[in-house]
Amino acid sequence: MKNIISPLRPFVVVLLAFGSLSAGATSYYVNSSSGLNSNNGTSPGTPWFDFTNVNSHTFAAGDSIFLACGSTWNQEMDIHGGGSSWTSPLTITSYGSGARPKIQRNSGANDRTIKLINPDYILISGLEICNAGDGIQARWTSLGHQGLHFANLYIHNINQVYNHTPATTDNIEYSFGIDLQNDPSFTTLPNSSQWLCKDIQITKCQFSNVMACWGTFDRYNISGVYDTTYSFQDVIVSGCWAHDCQADIAVVDSTNVLIAGNYFNNLATMALPQGTTAIFQWRTESVTYLNNVMDTVPSTGSPDQCFIDIEAYANNSYIVANYVNNTAGPGFEFLQLPAGSNPPRDPATDHNTNNIVWSNAFLNNGNYSLRSVSANGNTITGSIWDNIYYEPSTGFTTGDFSGFSIPANQIAAASAGSIYCVGYQFSPTTQGSNQWRYQYWNGSAWNDCPTFIGTPGVWDGGSAYAWADNNNGQVGQFTLLPDSNGAYWVAHSWVAPSTGTISIRGRVYLTDSAGGSGVGALVYQNGATNRQLWPATSGGQSLAGTYGSRGFDTIVDSISVTAGDVIHFCVGTSSGTNAHDTVGWMPIITYR
Repeated sequence: MKNIISPLRPFVVVLLAFGSLSAGATSYYVNSSSGLNSNNGTSPGTPWFDFTNVNSHTFAAGDSIFLACGSTWNQEMDIHGGGSSWTSPLTITSYGSGARPKIQRNSGANDRTIKLINPDYILISGLEICNAGDGIQARWTSLGHQGLHFANLYIHNINQVYNHTPATTDNIEYSFGIDLQNDPSFTTLPNSSQWLCKDIQITKCQFSNVMACWGTFDRYNISGVYDTTYSFQDVIVSGCWAHDCQADIAVVDSTNVLIAGNYFNNLATMALPQGTTAIFQWRTESVTYLNNVMDTVPSTGSPDQCFIDIEAYANNSYIVANYVNNTAGPGFEFLQLPAGSNPPRDPATDHNTNNIVWSNAFLNNGNYSLRSVSANGNTITGSIWDNIYYEPSTGFTTGDFSGFSIPANQIAAASAGSIYCVGYQFSPTTQGSNQWRYQYWNGSAWNDCPTFIGTPGVWDGGSAYAWADNNNGQVGQFTLLPDSNGAYWVAHSWVAPSTGTISIRGRVYLTDSAGGSGVGALVYQNGATNRQLWPATSGGQSLAGTYGSRGFDTIVDSISVTAGDVIHFCVGTSSGTNAHDTVGWMPIITYR
C-alpha cells in the first residue's frame, strides 16, 4: 500500500449535519468518566455514566446521543426509535476532544456493540467499535424502513464467528463490522414494490481485522429458495479503507448499490472450504464498482481467491475504472454453479447476466484477470472493453466467455511499472512521487498545492485527507473539490517519465446529488505539445446533473508524450461556489 495508514490519532469530532435539529428534539450525553445514571443526561454537565438509560429509552426524531471523547464502555447499546427524515434524524456521535469514544467488548462470540431495532433515519458517526462477535447490528421485523448512515467509524477486531462457528444466540453466520439483516422471526420477503430498508450509506469508515467488513442479508430459506433482490435498496459505500480482514464483504439481496472511491487492501485472508473472495455478490440488481483500489487477496489454499465473486442471481453488474492488483486467484469471477453448490441454488431461476467490465487495470493476478464458469446450463452474459492488464503468468480471461462481447481493444501493458494509478500511488507527503503531482491553476500557471489536510500516514475519517490549494480547492486520493474561484482549477497531474505513447482510462462523476452546478472537467496535455485531450469538443465537460448516470468515461488512446510532459486531470467551477461539488475521479495511465 503506497499511501497510508497507521492506527487512528485522537481528534476533535465534526458532526455531520443533515439539517437543523427538530423543534422539541433532545440531546443526551454519556460520559464514562464523569457521568452518573441518576443524572438527567441532557447536558454535558449532567451526563449519564453508561448505556443503561439509553437502552431503556425510546428516542424521537431529531434526538441526539452524544458520547464523550476519551470514554470507553464494555456494554451493548440498544437503540429504540429513530428519525423521520434526514432533516430530523436520530444522531449518535461524539462530543468534546481527544480519542474517539470507544465501545470495546470482551471478544466473545455473543458480544455486541450497538444494536438498532427497526431503525429509520439514524446517523452513527465518530466512534470506535471493537472486540466483539458482531459490530453494529441492524435488525428489522417489518418492511418499509429507510435511512441509515454510518460515517467516520473505526471498526476493528470483530472476528470471532465464521460459518456459524461458534454458534451464537442470534445465529449469525459471520462476524460483521456492520451487519444489516432481517430479524430471524421476520420471514416476509419484499416484492418489487417493497423493501426492508433503503437509503443506506457507509462513508469514510475504516475496517481492520474484521471477519467481514459489512453485509446485507435477508435470508429466508424455504426448500433451498433464498431471499430477494428487493430487501436492501439504494446503498452507497464510499471513501472507506478496509484492510487485513478475514472473509468477504457481502453484497447480497440488494438493488442499486454503488461502491466507489474505496481502498481495499489484503482481504479474504482466512482459508474457507467454500472459497475466499474479498466481495461476495448474490441476488443483486444494478451493482456498480467505480474508482476503487482492490489490492491483494492472499493465497490461502481455498477455492476462488478473487476480489469480486459475482456468484448467482445477479443482473446488471457494472465494474468500471478500478485498479485490481495481486489476487492469488482471478481478479474477478462470474459463476453459474450446480444446484448442490454452497450456497444452494436453483439452476432453473439462477442467472448471471449483463456484467459490464470496462476501463479497469488488472496487474499480477494469480489466475487471469477475469474468470467465468458456466456449470449449470445457463450462459453468463456481459461486455468487456477498454481494460488494461499486465498478467505475465496467465492472461486476461479464462473459462467460458461465450456469452460476452469482448472487442479487441484491451491493452496488454509492457510491465507493471508502466501502469500508473493515482488512487494506488497517492502520496500525502511528496509531490511528484510515482509521477503524480497535486496542483491548481491560478489563472496563469500551474502550481503544486502547498498544504496537506490531515495527518500523512494516519487515517482520520473526519478530515479531507487531501492536498489544498491557496483558497478552498482540494485534490484527494479519489476525489477533487473545485475551487469556488472560477479562475482556479484543481488537478491530478501526471508527469511523463519517458518519451512514448500512452493511453488513459477512468471515469469522472459527481459524488453528491445536490451539487454540480457549473462544474466542469477536462484532460489537458502541457509540454512539448499543448492540447486538450478530453473531451473531444473544446472546453470542459459539464458534470451538472450527472450524479445519477455516474458521469463520463475518460478514455483516450494513442497519446504521444515527451519526457517531462504533464497530463492534467482538471476540475473547475463557474458558479462561484463549490458546495456539494466534490468530483470522483481516479485516472489510470499506461504506456503502450
